[in-house]
Amino acid sequence: MAVQLGACLPDRQGKELYEKVRANDETHRVPQGLFVDILREASPCLILLDEVADYCVGAAAVSVGETTLAEQTISFIQQLTEAVQQVPGAVIVATLPASKYEVTQSEKGQEIFTTLEKRFQRLGADIKPVADDEIYEVVRTRLFESITPPDLPDYPQKVAKAYQEMYTTHAGEVPTEVAKGTYRDGIARAYPFHPSLIDALYTRWGSHSAFQRTRGVLRLLASVVGDLWQRRNSTTQTQHLIQPGRIYADRSMLCRHN
Repeated sequence: MAVQLGACLPDRQGKELYEKVRANDETHRVPQGLFVDILREASPCLILLDEVADYCVGAAAVSVGETTLAEQTISFIQQLTEAVQQVPGAVIVATLPASKYEVTQSEKGQEIFTTLEKRFQRLGADIKPVADDEIYEVVRTRLFESITPPDLPDYPQKVAKAYQEMYTTHAGEVPTEVAKGTYRDGIARAYPFHPSLIDALYTRWGSHSAFQRTRGVLRLLASVVGDLWQRRNSTTQTQHLIQPGRIYADRSMLCRHN
């Protein structure tokens, strides 16, 4: 980290920054009491830590004296986050999975995740990379290059209007909310999926600790689309939306994405 921060400084100053922690780097030991000084010299700076939990789980197998590289890394992160709070112009952004089950099934790995999660939550703000109202667009753009014929750019809106008219006609047989204009907008945004399918996976399944929410939804829906394509026939090709009742999901498909 000191090397990367130093790279943004004049040559001599950058080298001097690394020299402060060279011995610690070579022995994989956490530098004590140096973080604030280093960050002040490098400020303004943005520090990005990606896939920290995965790294620490792997580092747990590396011995460093009487400790492990994972323990040293967690101590490093603790001191770093505390130092960032003391230095104006220094910001740290770290990514963690939504749940410990996305990291590992081992008890030690989950303990590492919990420790990291508590550390970052205590000192920072938790930001969801995908807001609930963005999931339709995320699914659509990740799974399809294009969803409308070139000559029918407003096709999702037409499908949504047709569905709303059907729901209004059969108002006594469907939930009240589906006949509202806001639900019509949801159909257009979720196209070619029916919003109830995405909502069920993202909201209901997403609350299950073993389901990887956004990633899990994308993987499962990709399998659904692939299955429909493989089984394409006169029935599947006349569907205007992919609805929960029109998909074939056997136990093996569900277990792969759990």
